[in-house]
Amino acid sequence: RKATALVTLSRAEGYGLPMIEAMAAGTPVVASDIPIFREVSGGAALLADPESPQAFAAAVRELADPECWRRVSEAGLRRAAEYSWEHSAGQLLDAAAEAVRLFAARRTTARKTTSRKTTS
Repeated sequence: RKATALVTLSRAEGYGLPMIEAMAAGTPVVASDIPIFREVSGGAALLADPESPQAFAAAVRELADPECWRRVSEAGLRRAAEYSWEHSAGQLLDAAAEAVRLFAARRTTARKTTSRKTTS
């Protein structure tokens, strides 16, 4: 709990769980301004263009101001409180069920197509 910030310059990210974990601990986050980090942070992180080292460094330097650090820390705590393991697990199960459904539908369509070709 002595981290000054979580700083991540990712250009592609699957979900952003480290971001949520840092925010839940009150650790401010500086991250790439990419769609998943915008969605996960909900405005509670400092985001910077991943193609601009200057912009990224400037975002990190902003946290040197104790008021900025406090504001971003508190915003992160509020944002992280909106997440729960139960909700995340439910979303994962829903996504898996949808993937299974789509796969089964695709297999059924492929079988029908193959069946038509062999009877023609």
